[in-house]
Amino acid sequence: MDLFLLLWGLIDFLKLLIPMAFIALILFKLLFPLREKIREKYSLSWIKSTLAFNFIVCFVPIVLIYIYFDFLGGALTKVIDPEITYDFFESITIFLISAVRIVIASVILALVLLFFEFVSSLVISMQEKKDYPLIAKEFIGILVSSAIFLLLFLFVFDWAALGLFFYIFYGGIRPLPLIISNLVLVI
Repeated sequence: MDLFLLLWGLIDFLKLLIPMAFIALILFKLLFPLREKIREKYSLSWIKSTLAFNFIVCFVPIVLIYIYFDFLGGALTKVIDPEITYDFFESITIFLISAVRIVIASVILALVLLFFEFVSSLVISMQEKKDYPLIAKEFIGILVSSAIFLLLFLFVFDWAALGLFFYIFYGGIRPLPLIISNLVLVI
């Protein structure tokens, strides 16, 4: 029975892994020339150009999603008392504070993506002497880094997506009082 459940768990994991690796390979092939243009235009090293490109790739969708939900929230609200609504300057202030949170979240995501790109690059470079085509080497590298991502995301950092959502839209979770109270209990 346990072997049966393990087999079905492995099949479900592969159902996630294979499409994710194909999507990542397609995105890699589409976005790699853009990263190379940034590297050549500003004469950056691989790590700097990858980090800058990762930041842009993370920042733009997060800003668009934030603006979409902000607009959607404004469009779907009912008309309320004008005394409790935000004026123009309060709305701009809220957006600027949110922009700082979005930049911080984008930097964190860019660094996380950099780790997985290191793993993929390492796997690709380990296959230099093999006679596979380059796309097969890239797919194997992306497959390994996608497997590591899924294992970490599903079993270790399962709270990360919801935490990032709360941080961007609600200003974060305030764990400092909890840490201080735990320190007081220990002392």
